[in-house]
Order: sequence, then structure tokens, then C-alpha cells
Amino acid sequence: MQTYICAILNTYLVPRDSPYFNQQDTDVISILRDEVNLYSAQGDMMILIGDFSSRVGLKQESLHWEVIRDRDTDMGGLDPEPEQEKPIPFRDNQDTISNTNGNEILETMTECHLIMANGRTTGDLDGNLTYHGVLGSSVIDLVITSPAMRENI
Repeated sequence: MQTYICAILNTYLVPRDSPYFNQQDTDVISILRDEVNLYSAQGDMMILIGDFSSRVGLKQESLHWEVIRDRDTDMGGLDPEPEQEKPIPFRDNQDTISNTNGNEILETMTECHLIMANGRTTGDLDGNLTYHGVLGSSVIDLVITSPAMRENI
């Protein structure tokens, strides 16, 4: 029986227009990228969830195919063989605006072979709004995952 690791990272990114953004002495997205790479080296499944202060609008990830492994119910896990490629479904989003944080998150997702679950999973196929405030509504609370985990969310 093969063991798989699923890392779950809770994330908060300071909005760029916040006075606290310029007080940061570190590049938080670089740290996030390093953490993703660290956990990716240990296993092939990952979930990042939280307030990313990142608006991606209708932009899609550059990763278009996911590798799906056949389920092995007797083993209680994923059987590494056989593998097949399957197209990643289009992601919908009720928030059509993107920002700099969103663009950086999309770049990081592409580099780290991750996809966004918002707008493409059961219960959220419309990409529902996650934040409502006096200045408007948006999708800034994101779920980012390894492609193999998408159907389990």
C-alpha cells in the first residue's frame, strides 16, 4: 500500500492597498511558493485555502491537463497506475475583476502545477462571491489544489 501526503496550508495575504503591505519585509508569495515546493517534494497532493486578497477574475490557469489516477478502493487510496490525462474544466467566476495579487497567484499556480477549485467544483460551479463589504463584493477567499485533489473537494 502506497502512502500519500496531503498538505493543507491556511493562507492570508495582505492586500496591496493596505498600509501594512509596505511594512512587510518579506515577499509573502515567494514564501508561499517555497512552502508549496517543499510539500510537493514530499507528496503529490496539496490544498491551499484562505484569504489571498487576490482577484483573478475570469483568467484561467496555464495548466490545461491533469493526470488522473484510477481509484483503488480496496487499498483505500490512489493507485499510481494506470494514469490518464484529462482536461481541466473551465473555471467560472462571478467576480470578473483581477488584480496584481491575483496575477501573481496565477503565475505561482502555473509554476507549481496547481489549479483553483473555486468555480469548478460541485457546489461552486458558478464561482460564488466570497467577500461582501461596503465597497462591493469579490472572490478573494480561494481554494487552490493539486489537480488530483479537485474531484475530492
